[in-house]
Amino acid sequence: MCGILGYITASNKKPNLDQFKKALISCSLRGSDATGFYTPITGTVKKDIKADKFIEQFGDDLSKAINSNILLAHCRSTTSGTEKNNENNHPHESKRFVLIHNGGITKSKPPEGYDIKSKWDSEIILSFIDKHGIKKGLEEMYGFDSM
Repeated sequence: MCGILGYITASNKKPNLDQFKKALISCSLRGSDATGFYTPITGTVKKDIKADKFIEQFGDDLSKAINSNILLAHCRSTTSGTEKNNENNHPHESKRFVLIHNGGITKSKPPEGYDIKSKWDSEIILSFIDKHGIKKGLEEMYGFDSM
């Protein structure tokens, strides 16, 4: 399964960049097919490489990201949709939300009329949230799928 890492803070206290890099590498023990993160400062940065290579390639982006009050990171273990197509990798953004997910979606299909961008099963969660809002979107899925 995938690894998820991040923080949300209302204060100016942020993690040390080197500590965050070490945590991201540890997180990759749960998924080494792709690595990515999201902050409001950088937007989504993701690539189909292991965390250690990701840190080398995107170190400047991580240096900016660590200054954000929100940082969501994901180390992917592919379950559906190849990691070679970066649309399938996490985080995933819609117009209103950003999602990272650990697990598989097996039964759900997106709501009628929702345009799925990837072969990434977790995007189905995002489609319900995007269409119905967080509470109702998750309730809509709850009856027929696990997350």
